[in-house]
This record gives sequence, structure tokens and C-alpha cells, in this order.
Amino acid sequence: MGLQTYLTEAEENVLVNFIVSAQKRAHPVTKETIMSLVTSLLSDERLLMEVNRDRPFQFGRSGTRQPGNKWYKLFLSRHPNIVARMTESLSANRRNVSQAVIQQWFADIRSYLSEHDLLEILQKPQRNYNIDESGFQFSPKVSKVLAAMGSKNVPYATSSKEKERITVLANVGADGSLPPPLIIYPNLRIPMNVYEAISSSLFAIGKSESGYINHQVLYEYLTNAFDQWLTQHNIQRPVIVWSDKHESRLQFHLVKTLADLQIMLILIPPNCTHFMQPLDVGLFGPMKNEWAKCVNRFRAANPNEYVTKESFAGMFLPVYTRVMSREKIVKFFKKCGIQPFDQDASDYTKLTLEEAHSGDSRIFEGVLQDGRVEAFIHVNVATQTSSAS
Repeated sequence: MGLQTYLTEAEENVLVNFIVSAQKRAHPVTKETIMSLVTSLLSDERLLMEVNRDRPFQFGRSGTRQPGNKWYKLFLSRHPNIVARMTESLSANRRNVSQAVIQQWFADIRSYLSEHDLLEILQKPQRNYNIDESGFQFSPKVSKVLAAMGSKNVPYATSSKEKERITVLANVGADGSLPPPLIIYPNLRIPMNVYEAISSSLFAIGKSESGYINHQVLYEYLTNAFDQWLTQHNIQRPVIVWSDKHESRLQFHLVKTLADLQIMLILIPPNCTHFMQPLDVGLFGPMKNEWAKCVNRFRAANPNEYVTKESFAGMFLPVYTRVMSREKIVKFFKKCGIQPFDQDASDYTKLTLEEAHSGDSRIFEGVLQDGRVEAFIHVNVATQTSSAS
């Protein structure tokens, strides 16, 4: 292979298999996708420690772990079996997500699963899940309050802490099941009384500096809490986790580990989650409303107290479980066309030209090799609008 490479042969083979597998299904991979995969690999210290590298693991003059054009060209030269079909830009009429594109997405998913004898997953509600994150404020905005007639400005007292919010990653099964949600705290160190406030068996705890989800937090949740929940409930694998497109999903170590756990992460087409993702379509809205009511009742009964990081879980979880009823979950999986898997179930009237703009459709799928499912990332850039008049 000539000069010693930064990535091991096994690591480069993962990238090669990914490209070949994607191209076979007419899902060309862009140069940027390859770069992102390698960057995520180089940013994962746990993965780096698995390999004893003789050379400094750096790219470029800045010394950052970021591949450059030279690495990219050498990577292709080391693997002549790969024909680079990189689409640098798409014309405006090819970037708009249309009904035809979404229906093609349904067809691609069905065809792929059928090809690998995994089509039965779509027929088993207990093997389909939807994850998505949303923020919940300690002091939700109140739309209506009572005041004296003629009042123009009605103050609503809040503390600085009440301006904070907690990110929650929700997880629902198409059969109405409710795996533990992930509550993400904006601290690198979580106070012990947070753990003591409520049984941790009801939810998973994550932490990040910003309080938002990132690939490390998602990795810990899917490969620990969710994986354990699947095992405890004797769920047949592989399972599919349907998700929106988020940078936390595009991470090498996550993809590699999900392969062993037989968890297939498939991303919904961009700009379509408002009518194709169950959590967005009918669950997060009512949950936000119920959470606001819960906080208002708490403030009315305890005027000198506020919602805090320590009290959030104990207050939020009853709201979460009440809104996430089995009937509602099943209803919105069906309405989105995810389970049953039906391209005609989605409400395409919500797909407007203003909402459907440029973007790739990244799909984490599973590739059956040697009796096990390997997770890869696929990029669907075939977003050409229908030419039918």
C-alpha cells in the first residue's frame, strides 16, 4: 500500500465497504461524507486507543484531526476499485424534496431490507423505534394569564435559573412501548441529588457541556441504556431506530458499535420530520403543553420555589409517561407511514417548497455480512423533483 497510512487497513476497509455498498443501491457518497466519517473517527479517543499507531495521528498543517484533499486523493489511489462519483453541487430543481423523492425513499428502504431478508422487521411493531430530542424550559412561556382589564403589560416573575432548559431524547416503539428517555444535563458533573431525586430505572442520564445532544451522549444511550432495555424485554434483533438527520448520528464509533448490537439507525429524509416522524407529528406538541401546565400548577402551589435541575426529572417523567400513551404512539407511527410501512400514509400536503430545501438524506442501515448486521451510513443525494406535469 506504499507509505504508511494514518488509518489501519481494517479501518479503511470499513470506508471502502461503505462506499461500495452505498453505490450498489444508487446512493452515491459525497466527498464531504467521507471526510466527516474520518473526522469523527479521529475525534474518538476510545477508538484511537484501540490501535497502536507509529505516526502522529494528524492531518494538515494545523495539526488538527481533519483529512485534507491530499489524504482523500491518496485514499482513492489506494483503492482503485472505487469509482468516485462525487456530486459537488446540485441544481435548484434537484435539491427540492418532493413527494416522488419521499416515495422513492420508501421504495429504497423496502428494497434494501428485502434484499437482505430483513423485510420482516417492517412487519413487527416491537422492532421499530423513533428517537428525537427536544428542549424543555424550566419556565415555559405562558400564552394567557388573568389580569385587570386594560392592562397592557403583565409581568411574569422568573428567576435566572428558570431561563434554563433541559434536553430530553425521547424514544418510542411502534407497538406503543416506552424505552427509558434520556435526560441530558448541562454539566460535566451531575450533582448526586439528581440521581437520588427519582429512580434512575425510569430514565437514562446524559451530560454534555452545552446540555445538548452530541455523538458521545447518543453513543452512551444507544449502546448502554437502550441496548439493555432491548435485552431485558427480549426484543428480537436487528431492530430499526428511525431518526431525523442530526450531526450526532454521523459518528464512526457509533456506527461500528451498532453493528455488533444489531441496531439499525435509519434517517428520515431531511425537512420531512414534521410529517414523517411520530414524535414530531403528534407527541412533542402535547408534551410541551402538558409540561407548561405542570410548571404553572407547581408555581401556583409554591410561589417561592422554582424548577431546578434537581427537581426536573421528578416533575417531568409523570408528564412524559402520561402523554406517551400506547394508543397515541401507535396512532402516530401509522399516520407517518413508518409502521405499517406505507408511503401513502404520510400527509404530503405539509411538504411545501419553502420547507423542502437542499440537503442530503443520510441513512444508517445494516449490511448483512457473515451472519451479522454491520451498520453503515448511506447518503441519498437522489433528490430530484418529479418531472411529471
